[in-house]
Amino acid sequence: MNNPKLKEIYDNVDKKSNKDLAKTLLGLKNDFDALKENVLKLTTTLEEVEMTYDKVYGELKERLKFKD
Repeated sequence: MNNPKLKEIYDNVDKKSNKDLAKTLLGLKNDFDALKENVLKLTTTLEEVEMTYDKVYGELKERLKFKD
C-alpha cells in the first residue's frame, strides 16, 4: 500500500475502534466509487480516441496508398 495511514489501519485492524473502522470504510467506499467513475470515463475516452485514430489512419492510408 502506498498510503501509510491505510497501511497502519490494515496492519492493526484488530486494534481499531468500531468508529475508526466505520470512518475508514466510508472513506474507502467513497474513494473506490470516485476511482471507478474515473476509470470508466477514461476507458470511454480511450475507445473514442482509438476509433477516431483508426478511421483517420485508414482514410489517409487509402488516399496515399501506403502500406503499414
